[in-house]
Formats: sequence, structure tokens, C-alpha cells
Amino acid sequence: GDGGGEVPSGQRRGGGGGGGGGSSGRSNLVKRALLRDITRLCIFFGAHATEQKVLPLLITMINDRDWELRYAFCAHIPALGAFLGPLVTEKFIMPIFNGELIVDVEELVVSRYLRCLATLTELGLLHRQSMLERAEVSAPLLLHPGAWVRRGAVLLMASVSKRLGFTDTQAFLLPLLQKFLSYDLRDIL
Repeated sequence: GDGGGEVPSGQRRGGGGGGGGGSSGRSNLVKRALLRDITRLCIFFGAHATEQKVLPLLITMINDRDWELRYAFCAHIPALGAFLGPLVTEKFIMPIFNGELIVDVEELVVSRYLRCLATLTELGLLHRQSMLERAEVSAPLLLHPGAWVRRGAVLLMASVSKRLGFTDTQAFLLPLLQKFLSYDLRDIL
């Protein structure tokens, strides 16, 4: 990793929507601490209680106004997916990724979301169709003006390609990416 859920140093100026004073700021600090220790929390509760009690609580974090909490959620959710397995990941975690984070106003959240998807892919927690759907939705971000977002998109595409293998990458992934590339990758592969 790259430091887990910590915001890259020097990448964010002060202010913004999170972590400041007041009770919601303290509450979000507690939520971020919970996310940092999500694996221990899952082991403590066990798979069934984690799925029934912890997962619904965590899902509420995705709609929080605090961008740092959304960032931390994306940073730590792959550990939860690894603990609960591919079926629960596809059934409960992936539906919450249907568009909100990819259009987040904070570029670091979008970048972390893409890296989260790449990690879920690398861990084998996503089915082939889910990987391709996420790649298709994320492909336009290969042209994003922000370097962090572009890197996240490239990482996701590389992870999907690695998981699919050469033949399926040629048949299914490259056609999704071609209109966002300035040259034909099939010519160099």
C-alpha cells in the first residue's frame, strides 16, 4: 500500500467539508478510526454480524459530506470485501458504487475509488461482468485533467486486464477503451 486511508501529504489544502470542529467532526474522526481497524472489527464480530450490523453502518459513510471520510471508506473497504468474500462484495458493496464516488467533487476521492476498484479486482472479489462494467464507466477518466484520477483509471484498467487475461482483454476490454486512446493498443500487443 500507500499508507492506507491517509490523504497523500501535500495534496490537500485546509478547509473543505470535513474533520473540523463540532460534534460531526469528532464523529467523523471516530468513523475514520473504525475504518482503519476494520479488519480487527470484522474478526471480532465474525462474518455474519459484520454483514448484518457493520456493513450497513459503513455504507452510510459514502453519503457523508466529509470528503476525508469518503476517501477513508474507499481506502479500507477492500479489507472488508476480502473478509466477507466475493458473494457479499458483489451483493452489498458493489451496488453502493453505482456512480456516486466516480463523480465526487473531490478528485482524491475519485482517485481512491478507482484504486479501491482495482484492489477489489486484484483480490478476485469481482465477477467478470462487474469488472467490465466498472471499466466501461471509468474509461472516460483516462482523459481526466487531474493526474491522480488518470492514474487511478489506468490502475483499474491494468488490474482488469490482468484479471481477464490476454484474450479476454483483446475481445472485451480494449474495445471499451479504444475511443479514449490516441493509438490502437492492439497494434503494440
